[in-house]
This record gives sequence, C-alpha cells and structure tokens, in this order.
Amino acid sequence: MRLGKISCGFKDGVDTKALPLMIELMKYGYEYCDVVILEGIMYDEWYSPLFKTANELYGMDIYAYYFDIPFEETVRRHNTRDKKQEFGEEDMRRWWREKDFSSVFNEKIITSDIDADSIVEMIYIDSANEG
Repeated sequence: MRLGKISCGFKDGVDTKALPLMIELMKYGYEYCDVVILEGIMYDEWYSPLFKTANELYGMDIYAYYFDIPFEETVRRHNTRDKKQEFGEEDMRRWWREKDFSSVFNEKIITSDIDADSIVEMIYIDSANEG
C-alpha cells in the first residue's frame, strides 16, 4: 500500500476552497470504505460544515479526539518528531487555538499526562468495541 499527499495549494481559513473537496472525500469514504479517518488541525469555526457532514453520514459511529495539551508541551513533542524541520514554533504559534473544541462532535479529551501508547490503546479499544 502506498500513501501519498494531495496538495491543491488552497489556503486554510474561512470558506477555504478545500472544504468542498474534503466533504466529497468524506462522502466517498462513507460509500466505499470500511473506515474513514479525518485528521488534522481543523478549527471548529472553519470546518464545522465538514464535521456536520460526517455527523449526518455516520451518526453515533464517530470517535472524535481533541488534544488539549499546553502549547509548550506541543512544541516539545513536535521537536522529537522526524518531521520537525517542516515547521517550527513560530508557525505553531500562528496556528494555535486554545480549547477549540468541536461544536458538532462529543470529543474525548487527550491531555498531556496520557502517553502515546495509552492514546493508541484508547483509540484501538474504542474502534474495536464497534466491530
């Protein structure tokens, strides 16, 4: 299996041109895939139409998670990644939104005291209980 990255050069923001594409991909996934994963830094204000589409399609079959981690810890974790050179603290500060919880999903909150293995286990158990 090969994973790739699609980039259309759309700017993030209110009424981003990427939103209709993401909605169509969500619908396609619903129609043709067993599992759809929506991941990223998506401000509730900008992406609630996408979240509402997911909610309409999947109803209660959605597992949503929100990383509620202090900015300093987020930067520290980022600096341990292989991709740390792709963007840095200055970029992250521009993107940062404190407690931008979803107005659509009932998210599980992941805090800085939960380690990576426990996060993976939580998501695995949630999704395994479904099937």
